Amino acid sequence: MATRHKISRKELKQPDEFQSIFETAGLFFELHMTEALLGVAALVVIVAIALGFYYYEAHRGREAAARVAMAYWWATQVARTATVRAMRIFGGYGMSLEYDAQLYFYRSRACSLIYGNPRDALLSVADRLWDDTIDAPVPDGGNVHIDFGHGDQADAFAREARKFFEEHLTPELSNLTYESGDGYDAKFQQQLAGAGLIYVDWPPEVGGRGRSVYEKSALYRVYGEYGWWVTVPNTNDMVAKMLMRFGSAEARNEILPRVLRGEANCSLGYSEPSCGSDIFAVKTRAVRDGGHWVINGQKMFTSQGHLAQYALLLTRTDTSVAKHAGLTLFIVPIESEPGYQCTEIKTIGGERTNVTFYNDIKIPDKYRVGEVNGGVKVMAAALLLEQSTGDFFLLHMKRLLEHGLQWARTARRKGRLAIEDEEVRLQLARTRVQVEVLDALTRRCLWAAAEDKNQKWFAPMAKLFGSEALVRCSADLMDLAAPGSLRVENSDLGWIELESRRAISTTIYAGTSEVQRSIIAESALNMPRTRS
Repeated sequence: MATRHKISRKELKQPDEFQSIFETAGLFFELHMTEALLGVAALVVIVAIALGFYYYEAHRGREAAARVAMAYWWATQVARTATVRAMRIFGGYGMSLEYDAQLYFYRSRACSLIYGNPRDALLSVADRLWDDTIDAPVPDGGNVHIDFGHGDQADAFAREARKFFEEHLTPELSNLTYESGDGYDAKFQQQLAGAGLIYVDWPPEVGGRGRSVYEKSALYRVYGEYGWWVTVPNTNDMVAKMLMRFGSAEARNEILPRVLRGEANCSLGYSEPSCGSDIFAVKTRAVRDGGHWVINGQKMFTSQGHLAQYALLLTRTDTSVAKHAGLTLFIVPIESEPGYQCTEIKTIGGERTNVTFYNDIKIPDKYRVGEVNGGVKVMAAALLLEQSTGDFFLLHMKRLLEHGLQWARTARRKGRLAIEDEEVRLQLARTRVQVEVLDALTRRCLWAAAEDKNQKWFAPMAKLFGSEALVRCSADLMDLAAPGSLRVENSDLGWIELESRRAISTTIYAGTSEVQRSIIAESALNMPRTRS
C-alpha cells in the first residue's frame, strides 16, 4: 500500500522537481523502508520456516527450540519498523483513522505483545542455546520435506576440506589471517589449488571440478571455520568467469590455467579518483592502435593490485557518446609491465588497497573482454557475480559471534562469568538471530542460483543486511566488552575490535548500502530509478 502510494506521487515520478535538499533526503529515507516492507513478506516467512525446523545440526533439539524463539522475536522487531515507516510514507493520511494504514499498526503491535515483552523471547534464545541446565523440548515435527542442508555431496566435500585444513593450516598461517591485511599466502593458495579446494565450480572443460553452488558454499563455510580468507579467490573467481563468458579463446587459454593452479591473481580496476562509485563515469582511455590498444589512466581502491598478474580494467573507448555507451573492458597483463604502477593505501580495517596507474600500456586485442563499447553488459554480469550471495558476510558474522561467545565464557563481569550476565546474553542472542537471518538470505541466493530462479534483489538484500548487521553487532559487542575491547591484539576481544573496523568498509565495496537499497526498491517494488 505504501509503495503504491509513493509511486503514485507526482514528485517521485519527476525527481528534477524536488524543491529542496531536505525533501530529497526525506525521499531517500522513505526509499530505505522498502527493504523492510519486502522483509516483512519475505524475511519473516523464510526465517519462520527455516529457524523453526533446522534438524540437521548438532544439538538438534536445543537449536530448534532456540530458533522458534528467534523467529518470534525477529518478527516483532521487523513488523514494528515496517508499519511505522509505512505510516510515515502516507504522511498525514497514515495517522488518520479513515485510512487503513493505522490498522496495520494496531495489528502488528498486538501480535508483537500478545505473548508478553519480546525481550523475554530473546532471553529464551540465550537460555536454550547456552544454558545446559534448561530443558527446552520441541514437539516432533514429523516428516519435514524441506531440507535446509547443503546435501550429502556437499557435506562429504566439506569433510574433505576440513581434513585438508587440519593437515596444512599451520599456526603461522592462522596468525596471518589476523596480522595480514591481505589474508593471502601464495604457497597455501597453490596447495588449495592442488587439492581441488579452490574455484571448485568451474566447468570440467576449463579444468575445474564442476562442483555445485551448494558444494562451493559448504567449502566457503569450512574456510570460515578455520578463519581463512576468501577475498583473493573470490575476486579471481569473478574475473575468470567473466573471461569464460566474454573473453577470447587466446585469453582464456593463457589466463585460466594459471589462476586455477593458484599461480596468478586478478584485480578489479573500476573506481577512479573523479567518479567513486559511479563507475560508468570512468576516464581511463583505451585507444585502438591497429590490432592493439593503448591504455592510459588511473584507478582508485584497486584491492589486490599489489598481488595481481592481471587487472580487469574498465576503460572509455568512445568519448562522443553517452557515458554508459562508450565503455569497454580489458583483462590487462600487468606482471612485469613497466607502464603499471601500484601505490599502497592503508585502510582503517588494516586491509591494503591501492592507487594504480596505467601509462601507455599496449596490449593485443585478444585481451578485450566483450564487445567494443559493450562494457555495460559485461559490468552487469560482473556486478551480479560480485554480489551473488551473502557467504562472505556470513563468515564474518559467525566469526564475530564465535569470538564474542569465547570471551563471554572466559571473562568475568560483575563478579561472575560474563555469559551469566543478562545484558551479555541479550546482546549475544541479538547477534545470533542476525546470523540466522543472514544465513536464510544466503541460502535463498544459493537455491535461486541452483534452480535458475534468481531475482535481481536477492543478492542485494543479502549484501545489505549482512554488511549492516556486521556494523551493528560488532559495535554492540565493542560496547559490551569495553574497555577491554579497545585492545589491538590477536585475541577474542582483538578480533571483535578488528571486525568493528573492517565492518565499515563492507557497507561500501561491491556497492554501497544506498545503492543496494535503490536496487531493491527498483527491482522488487518497481519504484523509479534513483541513480544516474
